[in-house]
Amino acid sequence: MRNAVIVPSEGIHSKLLLLLGIIGDIMWADEKMQGAGIEVTGGHRPDGMIPGDSGVHSTDPLRALDLRLVDQFSRGVLPDEVHARVCRRLNRDWLYDPEQPEKPVALYHDAHTGWHIHLQVTRDTRRKE
Repeated sequence: MRNAVIVPSEGIHSKLLLLLGIIGDIMWADEKMQGAGIEVTGGHRPDGMIPGDSGVHSTDPLRALDLRLVDQFSRGVLPDEVHARVCRRLNRDWLYDPEQPEKPVALYHDAHTGWHIHLQVTRDTRRKE
């Protein structure tokens, strides 16, 4: 059975939804990630809620999500290396913004809310050539 990515699409940037689907495809193609699921741990939040936050979680449409990869049956969080591998794959193939080439589309980090993948896009996010 293919991994399902189910999130409400209303108010979420279309490129962010595309990247979620690609994560599902990466998990489907990797034998070690069969049976994995995506757990969204953060979406829209008011601007200024977290000190130093860039505001990407308060845009309309939403341009950032926080998520963890989990076993879809036990709900246990998958190892750090699995999260890092997904981020490397996305960042290898996708450019966050030509004006900000140093920024990744996917970052595995702990921003005082626990380790998670921070997935972000702009209107100029595109596949690398």
